[in-house]
Amino acid sequence: MTKGKKKTPIGNVTECGLIRYLMDSGVACEELISHRTRASFKILDIPFNSSRKRATSVINLGNGKIRVFVKGAPEIVIKSCHHYHSTEGRVVNLEDAKKLQILNTQI
Repeated sequence: MTKGKKKTPIGNVTECGLIRYLMDSGVACEELISHRTRASFKILDIPFNSSRKRATSVINLGNGKIRVFVKGAPEIVIKSCHHYHSTEGRVVNLEDAKKLQILNTQI
């Protein structure tokens, strides 16, 4: 995970992209990754399949909280999204118009 002085994820391209996003967002990825060998770390893992067009993992953060990670086709994943984090860090309702904007201009 280290490349020079800056930490860089290695491995699956999609997962590396997600890890980079989380690192840039201030999530303590290294700490999460170091805990993944704990028996209680992964609560649920639904692998990718072509009918669902997404994979889902539910992990135990160890502080009484859980986090759900989903990766897959954007047009499929966004259908299940109801909120997003704004650039200011606020949780905002994700309206249908914003979903279309994301799909048409940002993906």
